[in-house]
Amino acid sequence: LAYRWISLDNWTYSRTFKAPFNIRTWQKVILVFEGVDTVAQIVVNNLTVGKTDNMFQTYKFDVTDVIKEVNTIEVHFLSAILYAAQQSKIHQAYKVPPECPPPVQKGECHMNFIRKEQCSFSWDWGPSFPTQGIWKDVRIEAYNLYHLVYFSVTPFYERNIQQWHLQIESKFDVVSKKPIAGFLAVNIPELRIQQVFPGQLLPGEGTIAFLMNVSKVRTIFVAYGEFSSGIAFFSVLDAKIPAYFPHDSQIPEDIVNCG
Repeated sequence: LAYRWISLDNWTYSRTFKAPFNIRTWQKVILVFEGVDTVAQIVVNNLTVGKTDNMFQTYKFDVTDVIKEVNTIEVHFLSAILYAAQQSKIHQAYKVPPECPPPVQKGECHMNFIRKEQCSFSWDWGPSFPTQGIWKDVRIEAYNLYHLVYFSVTPFYERNIQQWHLQIESKFDVVSKKPIAGFLAVNIPELRIQQVFPGQLLPGEGTIAFLMNVSKVRTIFVAYGEFSSGIAFFSVLDAKIPAYFPHDSQIPEDIVNCG
């Protein structure tokens, strides 16, 4: 309780940095925050380039027209406690329980009004440390012509025809003024898949998606087949049924940023 004021105050991170490349040779420059905890305003060279309000999201801000050879950056944080209280007052339609944790926890209220690690507002086995800070990497990305924004592979099962599929999706940011032709080559040796898909990228942000059939898939019952268990512990129910449970009681210690 003696250090509760830290979470109730607003904090600013600032520094000066040099561009890691010749900015004049790139068509687009992006400032990337992989993790910001949580509510903040990002200012580069005295210009606001963006805001954050989700601890679990990666943020990308276009700084092409802002960045120089030598730059200043400021990250102005708003107290997570004050922000959650403000959002609770704005929401008048109905109550969102629990409004506050039990008194014995000596925690903070309205944790469900902010996209932040909930246990930081207190937990039944953890203290109240509503942190604020930059908890993951920050970097500058620069590119010409085009850039792969993300790539995902999603399996799904079509029950009526008993067929497994893979949906392959790629999102690109094309800064070229003309369309760019190319192809996507997919090679998955374990599934004996090898295919090539032609495609064309148009200027701007766009997504290309392909659907592939998977001929043979080995399925397992979780906890009984061969699989990577990760961080888990093993229990026996009624001395008969073995089962795995995830290690969900641990409060992560790698995001403790108190101003």
